[in-house]
Amino acid sequence: MKVPSVSELMYEMAAYKSSELPKGKKLIFIRNVHTIYKPGIHAGAILAPFIKHLDNDTDDNDIIATHSTMSCMLDDGFYGLTTDNVKREYIHNGKGNLVIASCDLKQSTYAVYCCQVNDEEYKKIKISLQDSVQNQKIPYDVVQNVKIGLDLIKSKLTHESADVLTSVSPLDFSHQHLVCSTYVSFVLKNCVPSIASFIGNFNFVSPNRLTKYPFMRRMFEGKWIDYEKDCRKYVKQHPELKRYCAELKL
Repeated sequence: MKVPSVSELMYEMAAYKSSELPKGKKLIFIRNVHTIYKPGIHAGAILAPFIKHLDNDTDDNDIIATHSTMSCMLDDGFYGLTTDNVKREYIHNGKGNLVIASCDLKQSTYAVYCCQVNDEEYKKIKISLQDSVQNQKIPYDVVQNVKIGLDLIKSKLTHESADVLTSVSPLDFSHQHLVCSTYVSFVLKNCVPSIASFIGNFNFVSPNRLTKYPFMRRMFEGKWIDYEKDCRKYVKQHPELKRYCAELKL
C-alpha cells in the first residue's frame, strides 16, 4: 500500500509485515484504548465520556478510543501520559499507574496501530519516550481536553479544525500543555519530519484523530486484559514482528 511521498506532502507507507518494509525502515506502535473505569471518582472517569461522545468520528469496526499510548515495541508497557506523569502501562502491574489501577481491564477494549519510520527516527522516538519517564515531569493539562472537545464540536459544525500546520518544537515537554493523545502526537511530530505536516497542531489531536492519519495502519484489537494473549497470537501469524517483542513470551 502506498500514498504519495513526503515531497508531495504525503508519506510512503508499507503493509503490516515488517518484512515488507524498505531497508532502513522500522515500525512504531500506538495502542488506543476505550477505557471503562471502575466505580468511583476518577479524573479519567469524568473525562472519558466527554471524549467519547465528542470524538466519535470512527469507522464502524473501530473502537471509540479515550486514551492513547505509544511504544517502539509490541511488548506490554506502552508509554502513556496521565494525571500522574508519563508512565509505562503494564496490564498486570497497575501499581503507580492511575489508568491501569482505575480501569476495568476486562471491559475496556484496545486497538493497536503501526507507523513506519526510519532508523534514526526510531532511535529518537525510543530515547524521547524513555527520557519522558526517567528525567522529565510532564504535567497533564485537563483543560486541554476541553479545548480539544470544543475543536471537535467546531469541526462537526463547520468541517474545519484547528489541526493546521505549526512549527516543530524541540523535545522539551516541560512547557507543553499535553494530554495522552497530544503527548503521542508531540513525539511523532518532533521525531518524524516526514509526517509532521499531517499532524499540524498537535495540541488538538484527539485519540481517534491520531489514528486517522494515512500513515497509520490498524493491526489487531481486543479486550485490554487480553492484550498479551492477542499480541502473541498476532506475532505468531506474522513472525517477522518478533523483533519487536523483547519481553513477550512467544
